[in-house]
Formats: sequence, C-alpha cells, structure tokens
Amino acid sequence: MKPYLNRTKSESTLEARLREINLPPYERLSAQAHLARAEALSDVIVGTVRGIRSLVRAAGNLFAWPKHRAS
Repeated sequence: MKPYLNRTKSESTLEARLREINLPPYERLSAQAHLARAEALSDVIVGTVRGIRSLVRAAGNLFAWPKHRAS
C-alpha cells in the first residue's frame, strides 16, 4: 500500500500488526493487496456518499422557501 493513502490510525495499526505476523512472502503480499482493495473501496463509498450529500443539499437550496420577506 502507498504510505500517503494511510489516513487513519487504524490503518497504520493494521500495517504494524501485519508486519508482526510471521507470514510467507506470498501471503503477506496477498494480505497487503486485500487491505489496499478495502481501502480503495472505502474511498469510493465515502466519495459517493459525499457526492450524494452535496446533490441533496443543492436540491434543498433550490426548493427552499425564502427565510425572510422582501420589503
């Protein structure tokens, strides 16, 4: 995994734990690939949720009643 993608403490804890475990090289590589895929999937999910939230807020602003009366 790329170090600049690790944003949370739990990810660094997972990487540290993975280094502590005695694994054959191919299993370690497989585990790192699984972690990278999970990280990419979580980034996609978070990005999608943020995009939907932004669209809902924009739609809410279009159809909202004015908060004050014109004088």
